[in-house]
Amino acid sequence: MALCEPMHLVRSGSAWLSFLLPIVPFVVILIGSGASASMCGCQHRFALLMDLYTATNGAGWFKKTGWNSANCTTDWYGVTCSGNLVGTLPTSWWNMTKVKILTLYSNTFSGTLPSEWANMSSLQELYLYFNKITGTLPPSWGNMKQLQRIELQFNTLSGTLPDEWSGMTALRTLSIYRNKLTGTLPSSYSAMTQMENLQLYINTLTGTLPASWSRMTGLLWIFLHQNRLNGTLPSEWSNMLSLQRVWLAFNSLTGPLPATWQARSGMMYISLSGNSLNGTLPASWSTMTILSELYLDSNFFSGSLPSSWSNMRTMAILYLQSNSFTGTLPDSWSSMTQVTNLQLQLNSLSGTLPSSWSSMTNLAIFNPSSNVFTGSLPSSWSNMRALNEFYLQSNSLTGSLPSSWSSMTQVTILQLNSNSFTGTLPDSWSSMTRASMLLGTNCLKGPVPSSYARITRGVNLCNTKVHGSVTNAVLCAGSSWPLYCAGIVSLSATTPQSSTGSTSRTAAPHQFLINRSTSESHSYSRRNVNTSSHLAPSMTLSRKVTKTVLTLSEERGKTQSTTLRAGGRTGYVPISTTTVSLQPPGHIMPSYSRTSCVHSRITAFRI
Repeated sequence: MALCEPMHLVRSGSAWLSFLLPIVPFVVILIGSGASASMCGCQHRFALLMDLYTATNGAGWFKKTGWNSANCTTDWYGVTCSGNLVGTLPTSWWNMTKVKILTLYSNTFSGTLPSEWANMSSLQELYLYFNKITGTLPPSWGNMKQLQRIELQFNTLSGTLPDEWSGMTALRTLSIYRNKLTGTLPSSYSAMTQMENLQLYINTLTGTLPASWSRMTGLLWIFLHQNRLNGTLPSEWSNMLSLQRVWLAFNSLTGPLPATWQARSGMMYISLSGNSLNGTLPASWSTMTILSELYLDSNFFSGSLPSSWSNMRTMAILYLQSNSFTGTLPDSWSSMTQVTNLQLQLNSLSGTLPSSWSSMTNLAIFNPSSNVFTGSLPSSWSNMRALNEFYLQSNSLTGSLPSSWSSMTQVTILQLNSNSFTGTLPDSWSSMTRASMLLGTNCLKGPVPSSYARITRGVNLCNTKVHGSVTNAVLCAGSSWPLYCAGIVSLSATTPQSSTGSTSRTAAPHQFLINRSTSESHSYSRRNVNTSSHLAPSMTLSRKVTKTVLTLSEERGKTQSTTLRAGGRTGYVPISTTTVSLQPPGHIMPSYSRTSCVHSRITAFRI
């Protein structure tokens, strides 16, 4: 047979065992006699087989055709390649008490894990992943005291994590992800003080994170995401000073971020997305100066963004979207020059866009959309020449479009729609030839520059007063710019749905001249979220973004007239129902859909 790849052997001491071993994707049979098979490639396994040849006095073999040949195209007598073994794991292997490494992954083994294998007391490494093994984890395996690595991922194992496995005190890697495990995380596993890599994600584990696991002081990686874990983040885990990667996303964890976790100065990666965590961002976390990826999106965090986090100079990916953050963007964050992906959308951040952030020259994906930012676009941001995706839609930004941004020639997505930009389209922006631009629902006017025909992915200018006929420019014939560009808001009174699901009634709309200082309350539904550098499940999350500046006061069941006053002019609308529905122009929000714009009791809105 040819020299197969990969060829893993089972070693007992210094001698090689000669028995059937299933390997990815072949079976390697090393026996003293047998039929030869066709070659299957790979020169670099020559040395491995020659070790066997030398150790067993191959020169004295009766049949050794092909052996000791550097030619991979010839047959080696007694070495056969085949693959995809089926059947169950032999219980009879229990007597191989000298075996140290057993590799059986990526086959089609079925059945259960033999409890008899507990007698393989010398076993140090066991690889059974990518099979079709079912049943539970044998408690008796806790007797394998020398076991250092066990990988059972990608099977269909069920049941709970046996307390008895806490006896595997030499274990360094425990990997049982993508199975059907249930039950809680055993506190007794704190005895596994040599543990370095613990991966139990994508199961159905419940309960809390054991504070006692803080005794695993050598732990480097802990991946528990996509289970059903609840409770708070243990402050005691700050004792895990070696910890580098924590992945707890998409569980049901609650409570604040422990300020004490700042002691883990070697932390490089934290993912807590899709939980129900709350409170503010601890300023003390700024001491995690080598943290490069932090995912806190889709929680209930509030408060402002800590200026002290500017010390995280190695931060590359920061996800803070879908929370309730307020306040402004810290000028000091301009020192985080290694950031490549910054997600801030669906919060209540306000203020202007800091011109100092122009120093973030490595930023490739930036999304501060769906906040309440005001002011103009900083001309200095033209230095962000690595930008590839830029989302600024659904804010309250004003002013003209900076000609200097033409230097962002790497942009493929530029979304500035649903703001209040004024003026004309800069001719220089035609240099962004790779971009797909959404500039609609703004107060833009004037002709489309003929040079925009170079923007091959198109420019959407619907709901503006831009005119002209240019290839790839979408003007939406018959549309007009938003009423707020003329200071007008459209309102209609509605009756909300009852518990029986009756249809709401909508009164005739009324228009009023008001100032631009308005507000909104929207509900967004998100499905199948893709968080780029880390796995996101199929799930539904609801988030509300509420900004209250202008409100309509009313009393339930009473008819009254509400007055809006702006610019020296007054408009009136009779309100005889309990809610008011805003009829806004459509905001384009990729990956998010507006599901409700009906507000009860107090109506606050922004168009």
